[in-house]
Amino acid sequence: MSVKNDFDRMKVSSVIIKILLLSIIALITYLLVGVILKNIPTSLISFLFTITLHFIILFILIRSFNKYHISINNLLGSLSIRKEHWLKLISIKFLILIFGALSVTVIFTLLALVNSGFLTFILTDIDLSSTESNFLYSLLFYVLSFTLAPVMEELLFRGYLFNKWGAKHGVVKAMIFSSLLFSFVHFDSGFMAHFFSGIFYCLVYMKTRKLIVPILLHAFHNIVAGAVIFLPTDNTAYEGDLLIESIKKMEFVFYLGTALFILLIPIVSYILYRYYRSVSLLTPYQQNKEFTL
Repeated sequence: MSVKNDFDRMKVSSVIIKILLLSIIALITYLLVGVILKNIPTSLISFLFTITLHFIILFILIRSFNKYHISINNLLGSLSIRKEHWLKLISIKFLILIFGALSVTVIFTLLALVNSGFLTFILTDIDLSSTESNFLYSLLFYVLSFTLAPVMEELLFRGYLFNKWGAKHGVVKAMIFSSLLFSFVHFDSGFMAHFFSGIFYCLVYMKTRKLIVPILLHAFHNIVAGAVIFLPTDNTAYEGDLLIESIKKMEFVFYLGTALFILLIPIVSYILYRYYRSVSLLTPYQQNKEFTL
């Protein structure tokens, strides 16, 4: 017996168009405010627009759920978190986070092999200096990353897209499609880390039938990953022998990171596969819907 897909009438194209239209209006508004009030920092406008974009997406999703009679209770599941195996979940999440960080060293290694001057560019041409104002806005974005961002992104990628595509194409394809899209959106901060994280969030959502669990794991990821803003800035002038020595150290770190990444590929894949074998092949929305009947 086929299971009715409550998400059929909520078209992805329609959601994207609405988000784009409202985002363009918000962007134009903030740009006009920036032109009129010339003393407003660009970083502040960027931060305000980012918050507005999050609320726009949340508004459109919730409004569409209500319009098409999609049960938010079935989508969210229970809000209780006491009975979950948090030590196991956080351990897996931390492993995936390390795996994603190591994937960046692979990219840097390839770039260094293709362009012999890449490491010199990193050490000498990239300005890592930070003013008090820049740090303030970095801190604001950091707080946003583990508060509003996980709620919006999990509601969009897992709550909406994964449930919609899972009911239509099956949960395996839905996991891959939604995680690919999730990683493309975060391409600038690590494609591999977000793809495997997306897969893990889908599996956890299926296992627990609670969207709050991947939301909290997502927040944990952003807390750890974003903590780099608190690291001290290196203002060393790399020249001569110091530059040569530093390049050799970086090459060693990148090669080691690449080796560890290759070593972790089968380990992370096996852990996710084992987790997949323990979940239902119904979407979380379908499971919660059947449970309430």
